[in-house]
Amino acid sequence: MTATRYAPLTGVLPGLDLVARGPGVRPTPVPRARVAATTLGPLVVRDAGGPGRPVVLIHGMGADGLTNWLTAFGPLVAAGYRPIAVDQPGHGGSPRVGKFSLEASADAIAEVADAVGPGVVVTGYSMGGPVSQLVAHRHPGVAVGLIEGATAAYFGEGRRTPGPPRPETARDRDRARSPRAVAPPVHGDRIDLLEHVGWQVRTASTRSSFEAGLALGRYDARPWIGRLGIPVTSLLTLRDHAVRPREQWQLAAFAGAAVLRFDAGHTGTMRARFGSAMVEAVKILEERLQ
Repeated sequence: MTATRYAPLTGVLPGLDLVARGPGVRPTPVPRARVAATTLGPLVVRDAGGPGRPVVLIHGMGADGLTNWLTAFGPLVAAGYRPIAVDQPGHGGSPRVGKFSLEASADAIAEVADAVGPGVVVTGYSMGGPVSQLVAHRHPGVAVGLIEGATAAYFGEGRRTPGPPRPETARDRDRARSPRAVAPPVHGDRIDLLEHVGWQVRTASTRSSFEAGLALGRYDARPWIGRLGIPVTSLLTLRDHAVRPREQWQLAAFAGAAVLRFDAGHTGTMRARFGSAMVEAVKILEERLQ
């Protein structure tokens, strides 16, 4: 088991020491939630261990590190990699820290990735794509390569403008306290997925979600995405209605990415074969690093 380098952290050592169970989902090994300190504030991190290349995983909107990457932890560890999922600010177990922005999230996650050690691959799914792109753009040298899943370089065209922000709620205020205030339910060595998703819906920061939607509407990486100077692999979800395949192809063209086609929709991460697709995406990226 590889020792962690980022600190301070609370909780257990890295490893797949929990089992997630739910209807229609085979028992799946997952890592426990831990807390990493960043300049922005605390972030919940799930470090699966593994002896090889670190792969930092950034989830999409409405998800967290567990639900987005549930099926990828085990296959990546079995293939020799070290998957590390991060809950973005105001999402999952991470508290809300001021106004949500893609840039602030990227800066905080870059601190985690940099502290993990050299050779980190940063992966972003859906909204996590722009955050991963900003990690590479704002912090050169932190990531040796990117994997972009079900995402785009530009989200403005044809997008609905969110309505007016809702007033701050009690759960928004809870989000601003600490990860302990929004700790996910765990029963010994077991996580019930339905219970976890229910907790996630109940405790989600409405303000963070609204601000994330606005940030995506303003995001445009087209002027610089092709000048990152690192290899990119695009995991393209062919039946996606949330981020259309045409937009994903455009990202791949702008970034000069290798493309791996995945025959699924936007929620295809819950399929067992998504883990195998992630392993293949990392392998394709590593070939371009040689």
